[in-house]
Amino acid sequence: MIHNDRADYDLESDHNRSDEPDWQELGELGKALGFEWGGDWRRFPDYPHLQMDFGLSIRELASGKRPDDKATMPLADVMKPLVD
Repeated sequence: MIHNDRADYDLESDHNRSDEPDWQELGELGKALGFEWGGDWRRFPDYPHLQMDFGLSIRELASGKRPDDKATMPLADVMKPLVD
């Protein structure tokens, strides 16, 4: 997270005083938008990491498999229900 123009990696920081750590809020928002969040990784949690894999594994993507059109709808369409 960026706070006062500096990176803040404190996993307990709650700068917006929501009673939920900021990194947890970021992860939940990212997941709601369809991203995989590195904070959920068991072997190596990577809290700043968000990635869009469209339900495909790295191996599938590396071999050339691509998501269908429905999976790649514009991000604005995915966000619309969250702001309505």
